Amino acid sequence: MDFNKVDLTRAEQATSLLINNEQQEYQSRTLLDKNNRRYAYLPIFPTQYVGPNECLLLANVPVSHLASHELARRQHGAYTSDALMLMNKYNYFDRFSLTEQDANEFARRLQVGKSIITFNAQRLRSICHTLLAFHESFRRYVLLDSFYMKICSFRGAQPPSNTEGLFCGRDEPQARYSLVPCDNIFWQCYLPLNTYKKSQPWPIVNFASSSMHRFLNGYTAYLNCPATCTTSNIIYAMTCPCGHYDYIDSTTKTLAHAMAYHREHGNRIIHEKLTSSPLFRGSQIDPNERGKEMANQMRFYQHSARCPETLCSFLDCNPMYWCFIPLPWDEAATENVANRPGNSTTDPNLDAVIATTAVDNLRVANYLDNVPLPPTSYAFSFRQLKQQRLFFERFATSSIHYRPYIKLDLYNIAIIAVLPDDCSMILRYIIETLFIIHGETKLNMICPLGDDAEKRYGRPYNLHWGANLNHSSM
Repeated sequence: MDFNKVDLTRAEQATSLLINNEQQEYQSRTLLDKNNRRYAYLPIFPTQYVGPNECLLLANVPVSHLASHELARRQHGAYTSDALMLMNKYNYFDRFSLTEQDANEFARRLQVGKSIITFNAQRLRSICHTLLAFHESFRRYVLLDSFYMKICSFRGAQPPSNTEGLFCGRDEPQARYSLVPCDNIFWQCYLPLNTYKKSQPWPIVNFASSSMHRFLNGYTAYLNCPATCTTSNIIYAMTCPCGHYDYIDSTTKTLAHAMAYHREHGNRIIHEKLTSSPLFRGSQIDPNERGKEMANQMRFYQHSARCPETLCSFLDCNPMYWCFIPLPWDEAATENVANRPGNSTTDPNLDAVIATTAVDNLRVANYLDNVPLPPTSYAFSFRQLKQQRLFFERFATSSIHYRPYIKLDLYNIAIIAVLPDDCSMILRYIIETLFIIHGETKLNMICPLGDDAEKRYGRPYNLHWGANLNHSSM
């Protein structure tokens, strides 16, 4: 065959004779719109003119799901005149390019034409320049509907067999590795804090399904290395128990360290959102103030502080905070009539003024003044106002390091990729951002697909966040 003159139309006709029924073109489960900006971050077949007619590699799609022209492209797409011309122009001597030895080795191990390797290496280089603007080797990047590392031989991963190439055969990608609990049964990944106190317990780390993680948009990540709770240098995903929001982050430390970090900020921010009173009450400057301010602005924590499911778990473990969850106005008024001795004004908001001005302790009065006003049509009952006063009297007389709540994990968490021990911070951020793009995670602050996260995904919580909380459990 003269590979310099491959005609994909003729190849498609030849391929169609090999299949019994003409298949429809593959339909992605996560990329329904051809104009989706994720296309710019996906590997494609070599072409001189990148644009609407570019063709995705579809490397993780079994042949049974491909149409005849897609099968033909998989077989011959590396040998078109465009592909060979671009391969011959590839600069192997640039500082950030593959060496020719690397390109040949990847082509051999992945069983594809070298033009696919060099073309997508150059494409990935351009992507990296773009992604670095969002953040102040894997040499392979995320695929259409799933992330499946075909070449990974570090940190205990086994090299693939000689028969396994870049493209899937008849079968879907198979999970090969999983997250294994460490020997310490008291490790917080294995036995999360206070989860038994929840009215509806759910696993924080699901070891049984840890070999693969499916994001809420359907994108799937297969774990590329064996891992334990103590594996460091990882990328992980967190999913809210409400089932509508997820988030991606990375750390040079372990999963347990990541859980502790998010547990610390997540519970603190719920306390501060409900009470508007910071935990730190010392006279000197808080050394962690900058980190707290950054966390306070994150969509991730803004959501958990207003999500009914995470709030319900927090309130199960910390029922003293129910007094900061406002009631519908008519319920508050009815409760005041039933429970308050003497004549009642039946106006919960006037009751709030009476209760506040009756407090002698100026510090407690200041705390009460700062409690967020209930939304329209909501109010605090007299019973709740009394409980708030008792809460702050205890809070005001406690140590400056006292936390009035017990901490718990608020999200499900899963390791989605293990990085090499010597992975640089920049490479870690690039891979993390590619996952953010393809997982379309709504709680990350960066939005590489355009606009900002709030414009693309909306506010991370409902303004009437207390409407679905069951006060009967108080």
